[in-house]
Amino acid sequence: MSKVWFITGSSRGLGREFVRAALSRGNRVAATARDIDSLKDVAAAHGAAILPLRVIFGAHPYQAARQLYAERRDSWAEWAELSRQAQG
Repeated sequence: MSKVWFITGSSRGLGREFVRAALSRGNRVAATARDIDSLKDVAAAHGAAILPLRVIFGAHPYQAARQLYAERRDSWAEWAELSRQAQG
C-alpha cells in the first residue's frame, strides 16, 4: 500500500531529496515550495503522484490551508477527503 507524504521545503536540498525518495518508492507526495515551478521536472516525471503546493506567506495558517484546499481540492480525491475531515 502506498503512503501519502507531506513534505515542506521541496524545491531544493534535503526536502527535494525526500520527495524523490518517496516517489521512487511508489508513494504519493504533497510537496510545498515557495515556487512550485521548481517542481515541474519532478511533476513531469511522476505525474499525479505529486501534488505541488505553493507556500503562502503572510497568511494565517488556517487561511493558507483553506486557500490551498480551494486551489487544489480536486487533485486527489483522498486529499480532498482528508481536508474536509480536518475542517470539521
